[in-house]
Amino acid sequence: MFTRLMTKGLVYRKDSVVNWDPVDQTVLANEQVVDGRGWRSGAIVEKRSIPQWFLKITDYAQELLDGLDTLEGWPDAVKTMQRNWIGRSEGLQVSFEVEALAEPLSVFTTRPDTLMGATYLAVAAEHPLAKWAGAGKPAVHEFIEECRRGGTAEADIETGEKKGIDTGLFAIHPISGDKLPVWVANFVLMGYGTGAVMAVPGHDERDFEFATRYGLPIRQVVQAGDETYDPATWQDWYADKTRDDLKLVNSGEFDGLGFREAFDAIADALGKRAQRRVNFRLRDWGVSRQRYWGCPIPVVYCEHCGALPVPEDQLPVVLPEDVEFMGTGSPIKADPEWRKTTCPKCGGPAERETDTFDTFMESSWYYARYTSPGADGLVDSRANHWLPVDQYIGGIEHAIMHLLYFRFFHKLMRDEGLVDSDEPAKRCCARAW
Repeated sequence: MFTRLMTKGLVYRKDSVVNWDPVDQTVLANEQVVDGRGWRSGAIVEKRSIPQWFLKITDYAQELLDGLDTLEGWPDAVKTMQRNWIGRSEGLQVSFEVEALAEPLSVFTTRPDTLMGATYLAVAAEHPLAKWAGAGKPAVHEFIEECRRGGTAEADIETGEKKGIDTGLFAIHPISGDKLPVWVANFVLMGYGTGAVMAVPGHDERDFEFATRYGLPIRQVVQAGDETYDPATWQDWYADKTRDDLKLVNSGEFDGLGFREAFDAIADALGKRAQRRVNFRLRDWGVSRQRYWGCPIPVVYCEHCGALPVPEDQLPVVLPEDVEFMGTGSPIKADPEWRKTTCPKCGGPAERETDTFDTFMESSWYYARYTSPGADGLVDSRANHWLPVDQYIGGIEHAIMHLLYFRFFHKLMRDEGLVDSDEPAKRCCARAW
């Protein structure tokens, strides 16, 4: 299945920031990081950028979202959790010119109506601008290194202490022309949007906390009725209002506009400096693991032909059993003989991929295999007799990851002509045991 998806362009390899255990020498899932340390080794986890294989689940994001409306037999709690995880958002991608740099800094915002309230920009520690600034400023470089020593779990980042450092660079506000300082901040994620945010501390609690800590300006640009506004304290009333309750203030020609009117008017005023975008919180599925157990990813690397899928007549790639466990790292990474192979394209020397699949890769389709015991391929025609599953029973802890991958993999099999149905299960019972 993986090699088919690779041929179709639904698989790719890129450097990705991961939780890295320096003792076990492996990537850890967010759930395996406890208080900033590896669950098994106790080592302080690092953020490290390494090559990883990904499945393009984001190509199916809208279909996965729309499909939730058809799952009448699934608990509302599970569907809500999946909707939030997919996280569809509409907004503008806005370009800010940066002094001393040739390339503009792009930010994605779902609240372009608050553009006039932006008082600083913040970028992720992994952002190219941060690395450029860190190359000439030891303090910035040191802060970037500090950000590397910590996990990548969004929940931990969101609830953790908000810290940052000024790069010394200034971005130019695309409408007012004001100079906005550019900071590196530990709460900005490189994997979401553009890895940079426009900070509106008057109307975002996270931005407010950061601005208060570092003495950055706080400006009110939206108002709800006759509510009073005090920039010295976070305004609790704001969090209780919907976008439709708000009108613009202190925003020049845009004063008095509601959210939708302001969205359109500011987009028009920005012209080519902004593009309408639909973003998803959902990230592509990283399936690489550096463990011995698991199915070896069926890819070979040739110096001349690049990364190629293992031909079908050579599948499956089987783990060697005569290996030495050293307590750290994977034995197949330390075994040059197992890695040696030949290129399926040119016949020259090549090396096998030594990463193995995330176990979710197998648990996302086993239900379909149960319908087709003994089949030569993944499934045969019996799958369409039995599927979709009438009743799925599982724990609520699987509501997002497993059940989302379960639905995604079913759609991949459908698009390969292996099954006829759109969803894997008619009814789902997911509860805490």
